[in-house]
Amino acid sequence: MERILLVEDDAALARGIALALDAHERTVTAAQTAAEARRAVAAERFDLVLLDINLPDASGLELLRDWRANGDQTSVILLTANDMEMDEVVGLEAGANDYITKPFS
Repeated sequence: MERILLVEDDAALARGIALALDAHERTVTAAQTAAEARRAVAAERFDLVLLDINLPDASGLELLRDWRANGDQTSVILLTANDMEMDEVVGLEAGANDYITKPFS
């Protein structure tokens, strides 16, 4: 069973992404804040994290840096409205495996 953590503060977008990703052999756990994401990662192992950078209580980049500093090598794809080339460079240097700008299809 593949486990995905979706960290996205926009509830409607999160529902749409979760619906698109949910499948028989895949489960999606949603978190809307950095605090919820931290608790989810502490409680279980995920195969992939889809991580919004702009969260209401912290930056997704802070989360990513913390996870990497603690040795967590789970694949992370950043989802963000930050579309400047330098934003992408910063995200990848922080340890992201990929960077996707919103809106996306």
